Amino acid sequence: MGKTNSRVELTREELYALVWAEPMSKLAQRYGLSDRGLAKICDRMGVPVPGRGYWAKMASGKVPPQTKLPKIKTGQQGRVVLDMGGQILEEGEEYQSVLDEIEYEKQAENQVVVPDELLDSHPLVRKTARSLRGAGANEYGIVRPRAKHCLDARVGKESIDRASRILDALIKALDDRHIDLVFDTEERQSARMVVYGETLGFFLEENTRRERYQPTRAEQKELEKNPYYRYRLPDDRFFPSGNLSLKLDIGWWGRGLRSTWSDGKKQRVESCLNKFIAAAHKAAAAKKADRLERERQKRESEERERRRAILRRKIEREQERLDTLNEQASAWQEAQQLRAYIRAVRSPGHYARHSITGGRDIDEWCAWALEQAHRLDPTVSSPPSVLDYRDQFYWYR
Repeated sequence: MGKTNSRVELTREELYALVWAEPMSKLAQRYGLSDRGLAKICDRMGVPVPGRGYWAKMASGKVPPQTKLPKIKTGQQGRVVLDMGGQILEEGEEYQSVLDEIEYEKQAENQVVVPDELLDSHPLVRKTARSLRGAGANEYGIVRPRAKHCLDARVGKESIDRASRILDALIKALDDRHIDLVFDTEERQSARMVVYGETLGFFLEENTRRERYQPTRAEQKELEKNPYYRYRLPDDRFFPSGNLSLKLDIGWWGRGLRSTWSDGKKQRVESCLNKFIAAAHKAAAAKKADRLERERQKRESEERERRRAILRRKIEREQERLDTLNEQASAWQEAQQLRAYIRAVRSPGHYARHSITGGRDIDEWCAWALEQAHRLDPTVSSPPSVLDYRDQFYWYR
């Protein structure tokens, strides 16, 4: 199998089951690791692995004993997160920086408790609840705060009290952990958390249930006559379900990280606030790592462009020098050709001098012609010529 397409989170128990289900070489390849790399992860997490010859015995029909998974010891990791290339994210500097905060949320004495009755609520929660009660519901029966600088809550009217208690417990827990809330003045009007120097959006949302429209007896008869009559019937209706979900608003950089905690058969959102805060630290670490990586790539790109620009200027200057050299060589060759012509005209036995010189004295013509040769020759200084002024007249341009 190839590499995985996203981040993968494995607990000790899951990793233990995997390494005893297939050879390490195959399992390591699945997660983009080497055999040795996977073995190191197992050692760090206290996960026993099959010994040498285990799979050969299995292939021959023998069932060798399987080492039990021991209890986790102090200093051993209870989980590991791998990215698509097999990198162990826990080894990254950013993730290491938030490990204490993540462990803090696992301690029983730090559990966030949502009260059954809301007393002395946070001002931001009061403002949000007041705005929710005054807002009109959309076609799904969901309301959102209309006022600016509120918490992002998307719930039905009947869930406002419960949502307020959850948000109040969450905001107070964030205050205790010195996690600030900020508001954008333009794009976002809802509060966002500042975790590990990174801003993260979050919201509480109520799921909806769909209720199909039930035709009346008369409408049913009409449908039996004309199936297209259904397009004239009212649409299905949607209602708030009473089930809430607390969500982290993370981008593609958080792919593979958990971002949603919902009501279910065995849990309620109220019991997930510590997991939510721990996940926020993980998401902030992932976002920071992604930002730093993009900044590094940008710096490298800018450095490559700077070097290319320097090389380009060197090439241009060298080409200019070469063009000048070729021009000078061509001018010098033309001057040499002109001097040779002058010598031929002065040579004895040349009978066309009169037509060449235009009737002028041969010595005078030769002096003039040599001046023109000197003007072409870049190795010889020559006096100014009237031709130096021809650019002042448009017909010479």
